[in-house]
Amino acid sequence: MKIKNLIFSIYNSGEMNQGNINPQIDSSLSLLKNNFYEGKFKISLATLDKLIEENSNIEKTKYQLLLLKADFLISLRQVDKYIELIEYIENSFNSTNDLKFKECKLNVFSFKGDKESFDNLVNELLVLKSSLKREPLEIIYLLNNQEIEKAKNIFENSFLDNKDEKTLFLGGNVYRSLFKFNENKTSTFYYDKAIEFYDEYLKIANKQNIIEKLDIIFYKVSFFVEKQINQITLNSDEEKLISNFVEIVDKLTFDELNLFENSYFKNILDIYLFLTIQILNNKDKFNKLAKEHIDNLDIINWFIYKKINNELDDKIIIDKYQKTQSLPLLELEPISKVQSCEKIEQNL
Repeated sequence: MKIKNLIFSIYNSGEMNQGNINPQIDSSLSLLKNNFYEGKFKISLATLDKLIEENSNIEKTKYQLLLLKADFLISLRQVDKYIELIEYIENSFNSTNDLKFKECKLNVFSFKGDKESFDNLVNELLVLKSSLKREPLEIIYLLNNQEIEKAKNIFENSFLDNKDEKTLFLGGNVYRSLFKFNENKTSTFYYDKAIEFYDEYLKIANKQNIIEKLDIIFYKVSFFVEKQINQITLNSDEEKLISNFVEIVDKLTFDELNLFENSYFKNILDIYLFLTIQILNNKDKFNKLAKEHIDNLDIINWFIYKKINNELDDKIIIDKYQKTQSLPLLELEPISKVQSCEKIEQNL
């Protein structure tokens, strides 16, 4: 089972300048955001698209609605769609000089690795917003572009003793990006540091949402899967957390989770299936879900499904190998991060 790089967002500073937007629309937006971050992704996006269509001739309202859609897209790790939408907004509206849109552009430059444009816009934002600090934005740029050691050095020199909400979340992301199970089987220092920061964050976070909860617990149970595959026994607390992860996924449903970027969705599916059959020993649930997503199964879950249903023979193995050029190796790639630049700067 291989866990590919994940896309994760700490997006949505909430600093939209709504101006003279219709109070009824404003109320609808608040309800939409609440529903979305409770895990009602499909209905929230459908309602938002309907509002955008209904207000297509009211430029100011449409602009704010599209920015909210950008928030939703990046929260679902849909980076390509996010970039496409921000570029559409820039080309379609005359008034895109507000702070919110500039922060969106900063995200685009970060995702694309455009350091010169990123630095120029950071300099502009530092003038516009005196409370903004360069360091957290620089850390996020470095994490996005896999310069992890540089990000760690800036974090530890600037924020290590700062225990506010945003710093704790940023620290979790930094140390999470540093931990590589295959290279650190005898030392879990960076994993333990990431969990320390994440757990402290969860204790004090004012606006926890289901997406953040899911991602943090998903990171934890992914590590447990790595331990299990490498034949390291899990303790009772770890098994309890696995049950909690399964409960969150069941509550969200895979119908909603399927709106996440495809590789992230498949990672959740792979881990969920592996835990269901290997840890929770629920063959019926595994079979039902594996059958529904047979074309999306990773190589290990595919073999497990075929084996427990007595469908595994030499021809099937050869065909699968020819299509994937891989067999079920007991190795996991490290998890890394792609993040956006908003929200982290608050309170730093």
